[in-house]
Amino acid sequence: MTVGYAILSLLAYFIRDWRHLMLAVSVPGVSLLFFWWWIPESPRWLVANNRLDEAHGLLMKYAAKNAVIVDPKQLRHVISEVRKADVRKNDTRKYGTFDLFRTPKLRKRIIICCFNWFVNALVYFGISLNVKNLAGDMYLNFFILIIIELPSALLAWFCLQRFGRRIPYCAFMLIGGIAGMLVLAVPSKAGYQAVITTLAMIGKFCILSTFLTIYVFTAELFPTVIRNTAVGVSSMMARIGAILAPYIVLLADLPNLNRTLPLVIFGVLGVTAGIVGLWLPETLFSPMPQTVEQAEAWAEDYKLYCCKKPGSKKSNEGPKKVNNGKEEAQNLCNIESQV
Repeated sequence: MTVGYAILSLLAYFIRDWRHLMLAVSVPGVSLLFFWWWIPESPRWLVANNRLDEAHGLLMKYAAKNAVIVDPKQLRHVISEVRKADVRKNDTRKYGTFDLFRTPKLRKRIIICCFNWFVNALVYFGISLNVKNLAGDMYLNFFILIIIELPSALLAWFCLQRFGRRIPYCAFMLIGGIAGMLVLAVPSKAGYQAVITTLAMIGKFCILSTFLTIYVFTAELFPTVIRNTAVGVSSMMARIGAILAPYIVLLADLPNLNRTLPLVIFGVLGVTAGIVGLWLPETLFSPMPQTVEQAEAWAEDYKLYCCKKPGSKKSNEGPKKVNNGKEEAQNLCNIESQV
């Protein structure tokens, strides 16, 4: 995405007509339709939805590709045992959006996630669109705002592996939000405009880190049977935030209003989202639940773990109702990790 945005800034510099620019960036996207036939479904999701034959075929396919010798009959038995352990034998009900709000823990998580996705998209696209209100060359500023996403992504990856999801996410969100609010302390004189531009770039650096984190964090917070639904609902809220972003930026053009108002709004929302995010539990190296019941039984972890590694006491804690003695489940996970 970063490379694409960088190319966009170059195209915009040379193609000044917005209609021609829109055509230039839209046509290549048609090629993505052909990936429909090559991207497989998740084996874990197939098992959770009782599509065992498809899961068996997919695991056998990727076991062969990775030179892993698997007995087809034994694998089918393993899949059946995992299905019995994770889902009640006769539970054939379909899960939908309302199941996200049916139980207390999931309801709290989806509300917080929806708000944070909304803020992430609003601030991310808002700062990018607000480039016209920053001092200096608009095209150069936009290019810099995009390039700083590369170190931001690397830092996010490092922090996610070392400090978990919850604290890095909230820390980046709070730092970015505070940077946006600090523009209120910058004098309006011409010589200080570069400071505002710098604060905007700090905000963009942080919001990219949170945007990358929220995808992983949200997926790990919800059970398999409604994980896609949770991410989809949260992503829908992000689209609403993205739609509102240009209107927030346009507030700078209204008479008698400071041109830094959009950055202040982004900052206030970022600080609020960072504080609210502290109510989400840590998920680093924790087993992902398969059912709603398991997710509700999960002992939530709110501690900070530095250098937390798999196999530690805390890492092995998960849904209380999971059959931890099931060797078949571990075998399936080992095979799936090769996919």
